[in-house]
Amino acid sequence: MLVQQQRQRLMADADARIEEVERQRRSERQRLDAALEQAREEARKLEEALRADAEAQKKELQRLHEKALAAAKDQWDAQQEGWRASVAERASQEVAACEQRLRTQLMAERDEQIEVRGNLEIHHVM
Repeated sequence: MLVQQQRQRLMADADARIEEVERQRRSERQRLDAALEQAREEARKLEEALRADAEAQKKELQRLHEKALAAAKDQWDAQQEGWRASVAERASQEVAACEQRLRTQLMAERDEQIEVRGNLEIHHVM
């Protein structure tokens, strides 16, 4: 009977140890699940922060790109305007020179015609 009592006590002790180990395992599992959930939440927040930062950087790059593009366009327009002004000035000078040549030529022709008429009148009067 003593052996049986000892066996029952050993079995009860073993069952108690098994229950304690199971309780510790469940407790450890809960602790690990909580730690995993916390790590997931931290990762989610970090991902959100990184996405927000990447979006802000993207917007800043777009703003800088648009600013550089506008500056390049302004520079191009200024160069084009300078070119147009230069071409217009050159054309104006060429027109003025051509006009001067024509005036000189026409005046010479007029003077020649006046001289010819004057000579004709002198010959006609004689």
